[in-house]
Amino acid sequence: MPGERKLKRRSKKNSETEEIERTILSEDAQKNSGPSFVHSGSTLLNLVCSDSIKGGFVKGSMINVIGDSHTGKTILALTCLAEVSNRKRYDDYLLFYDDAENACNFNIKKLLGNIAFERITFLSPPSFTIEQWADRVRELLKEGKKFIYVLDSLDALTSESEVELLEKQIKERARSGVTLSESYGTEKAKAISQMLRTISNDLKQTESLLYVISQVRENIGARQFMPRYRRSGGKALDHYSQHVFWLATKEVIKSSKRNIPIGQLTQIKCTKNKVTGKIRSIEVPIYYSYGVDDIGSMINFLMSEGRWKRNGGIIHCPELNFNGTKNQLIQFIEDSKHGESKLKKIVWEQWNKIESELELGRKSKYDN
Repeated sequence: MPGERKLKRRSKKNSETEEIERTILSEDAQKNSGPSFVHSGSTLLNLVCSDSIKGGFVKGSMINVIGDSHTGKTILALTCLAEVSNRKRYDDYLLFYDDAENACNFNIKKLLGNIAFERITFLSPPSFTIEQWADRVRELLKEGKKFIYVLDSLDALTSESEVELLEKQIKERARSGVTLSESYGTEKAKAISQMLRTISNDLKQTESLLYVISQVRENIGARQFMPRYRRSGGKALDHYSQHVFWLATKEVIKSSKRNIPIGQLTQIKCTKNKVTGKIRSIEVPIYYSYGVDDIGSMINFLMSEGRWKRNGGIIHCPELNFNGTKNQLIQFIEDSKHGESKLKKIVWEQWNKIESELELGRKSKYDN
């Protein structure tokens, strides 16, 4: 069973390791010479976003991650912050986690390590209204420093209009026992739209990243041709987001020793991509005590594409000159000096092979 091995917490990627990655992955860097990216924390997610393994989220933009409870939204966001914390090229970034839901009680030191724990600022108190969140982001932008700001989640925020309405309702009910029927439901969407409109240019100028998590809502009364689920917050989230992702739990991962859940296989679908324009979907194992299993997801990808064959319980990996069980393969890659970098290169080659097969093969309409 996946996840049965002893999952090792990664050490800081020092300058030597990053130099090795730059050398091994030089072709990737040459091919993807457009915008600069922030590492998502998942190699496959990087490829979904940018066709590059070095990064996925565009610096100077906003992304929106949407999903139901227990789909791994929070762990995915924290993994992004941890990956950035452990890479030297992001040393000039400030990292913020705004737990608007007041629901994140993970053991951060164990999950992310000491380096990330010390670098990430866990805002206290967390934002309560959209206006408070907007003021915090604007203040950071005014300082002109690079930052990554995770809001978890937008649905937990109210607006000043909603607070005022609630106070009016309480006073009116106390006076006459009548509840006001007036609603300010659209005011929240307006506040979000105004906030995003006023900061989008400054995000780009500072190369900062705004990472917004949203909850799914059931689309009550939806007809057959309409989506079953939706996201609150209005159309501004779609309009201003560089990437939009929908997360869903494909299956629960249980221990083979005890029939107890230890994680889940999360499907991540990119429904908006302003870098490549492609809609792609991947599957990533996420463990409660470990986080995003990047190596495991890459091995699963190569096996699902037939690049590596499984005969019984033995996986044949000709590029690594290795034959063994999946757990043995993961241990081999983790213990090899350049094992993970070589694995990423193989995954990148396979991804490019798939994308090249999807090309239309048509002559360009315009001169290049």
